[in-house]
Amino acid sequence: MFERYDISPVTRLRPTPLRNTRFIADVHLGSLARSLRLLGFDTTWERDLADEAIIEIAGDERRIILTRDKGILKNGRVTHGYWLRSTDPMQQLEEVVRALDLTGGIEPYTRCMECNGELESAKRSKVVRAVPLQVFLVYRDFKRCKHCKRVYWRGSHLKRLDRIVERARSVGERPGYLDLAESGELAQRAADAWRHLEDCDLCARYCRINRLETIKGAVCRTGERAIVHSQGPHHGEERPLRGWKGSGTIFFSWCNLRCVHCQNWDISQKGLGRELDVEQLAELMLDLQVQGCHNINFVSPSHVVAQIIAAVEVAVRKGLRLPLVYNTGGYDSLEALRLLDGIIDIYMPDMQYGDAEKAHRFSHVRNYVKFNREAVREMHRQVGDLALDENGIALRGLLVRHLVLPENISGTDRVLEFIAREISSGTYVNLMDQYRPCYRADENPPLDRPITSREFSQAIAWADNLGLRRLDRRLSPAP
Repeated sequence: MFERYDISPVTRLRPTPLRNTRFIADVHLGSLARSLRLLGFDTTWERDLADEAIIEIAGDERRIILTRDKGILKNGRVTHGYWLRSTDPMQQLEEVVRALDLTGGIEPYTRCMECNGELESAKRSKVVRAVPLQVFLVYRDFKRCKHCKRVYWRGSHLKRLDRIVERARSVGERPGYLDLAESGELAQRAADAWRHLEDCDLCARYCRINRLETIKGAVCRTGERAIVHSQGPHHGEERPLRGWKGSGTIFFSWCNLRCVHCQNWDISQKGLGRELDVEQLAELMLDLQVQGCHNINFVSPSHVVAQIIAAVEVAVRKGLRLPLVYNTGGYDSLEALRLLDGIIDIYMPDMQYGDAEKAHRFSHVRNYVKFNREAVREMHRQVGDLALDENGIALRGLLVRHLVLPENISGTDRVLEFIAREISSGTYVNLMDQYRPCYRADENPPLDRPITSREFSQAIAWADNLGLRRLDRRLSPAP
C-alpha cells in the first residue's frame, strides 16, 4: 500500500512504507476514526489517549499517526504520520484517502465502527437475542464484531453509510477543488491570493510590487487581469494528458523567466494576447469542458495564480468538474503553491537546470535550482506520483518535464538524480529531445545547435541507471 508522508514542513520522517496500512487517530479525530473503520481500515482511537501513549502505540504496532496537532509529529520517535488540514470530518476522510492513496484498499463493512474489531458473518440463530425482534424478523443477513460482539445488519441507516463509502471511493475521480468549494475554502483561498497581489510573492522572483496598482518593475508585466494568448484542445501534450480528446490548454502571455532559447518567445516575451477578467477566464474553462477535453491545462501560470484561483471559484459555481493541470516553468514560490494545495490535481513543472549559474546565464533568474527543487518537493507532497485511470488518463499527481540541451547545459544528470533520490523513482518524467535553436539562441552558443542523438541517448542512460522507468516515450529522432 502506497503511503505519503505529508509532514515535510514539520520534520523529515524515515521514508520506509509500512507493509499494512494501519492508523492511530488523536483524541480529536473520533469521527474520522469511525469513518476509516467503516471503509475497512484498522484504526485505533480512544477518547483519553495522551500524546505519549499515541506515539508508543504507533511505534509498537507500526501505525500511521493521524493528527491535527503538528507538535506530536515533531517527536523524534514518530516514523509515520499525517497532519490534517481540514476540521470537517467528511473532508478529513477524503483528505486522508486522497493523500495516502487509499481508494484501492477500501473494504467497507469489514470492521466494527465502535471498537475497530473485525466483523464476521453471524448465523441468525446466534443473534436472535442481540437484536430487536422486528429487526430479526425483517433481515436475514447479520455480522458480528469478533471483539465487542456488536451486531450489524443492513438497516435504513445503511443509505447514509453507503453515501460515505461512495464519496470516499470517488476521491480519485473527483477533483479536490470541489470539496474546497463546498466548504467555502475555495472562496477564501481566492480572496487570500488576491491580497498577495498587493505585495506580490506569487512567483520565485518575489518582486513585492503592488500589481493591483502598477506593473512597473514586474517581470511578468501582468496586473489585475490575466493576458491569454490562446486556448483550445491540445493533442501534442503527454499521452496521459492529451488522451483522445485533447488537453484543454489556456496559454497565458508573458512569463517570469527570460529564456534566451524560448520556443514560445512570441507569447512569453512579447505578451501577445488579450486581457481577461476573472469571469471571462472562467468561461474559457467551461468552454473547454464542453468541448470534451480531459482536463484544464494552465500553461505558464506562475504569474497568474491569483487570477486562476478566482476564476476556478467562479467556474465551479457554473459546473466545472475537470482535473486542473499546472503547467509551469518551475520558478514557483511556496506561497503560491500552498494557496493551490487541493486546487491543482496535476502538477507539470519544468526542471530546466541542474546548475544555478547556467539558469542565471540563459534564463536570467537567480537561484533557479533552489526554488525549483523546493517547488517540486511541495508539488509532490501535495499530489504524489502520477495516477492514471483505466484508460491511461491522468487523474492526479506529478509529471516532470526536462528539455535536454546541447553539451548538457541543462544539467540533466543532476536533475534526474534529484528526482530519483529526493522525489520518487516512480515519478513520470518526460525527457524532451525536441530542442531547436529559437529566439536568441544563435547569440548564445552552444544553444545555437540542436542536440545530437548521442546527447539524448546519454540522458536516457542516466535515467535508466537511476531507476527512473516512467519515461514518456514520445520521442523524435535527433540528428
